Amino acid sequence: MERAIQVNDDGSDKTLVGLTVCEGPETYRLLLTRPHQQEGQIVEIPYDAIESINNVEPGPRGDPPEIVSD
Repeated sequence: MERAIQVNDDGSDKTLVGLTVCEGPETYRLLLTRPHQQEGQIVEIPYDAIESINNVEPGPRGDPPEIVSD
């Protein structure tokens, strides 16, 4: 299931959406599925930058994902 991760990076908030690759001891790895310009990239997010992690329902390309749970 895709996840939406709310990240506060140097004072700016952003949401990353993708598939969990690894939940390590210090970082969370995510295979991005949205935005489509970054699709396929793997990002490492430090846990101290994560504000929330929510499951999302996959949908058609171009449509925003629908959050289904925390």
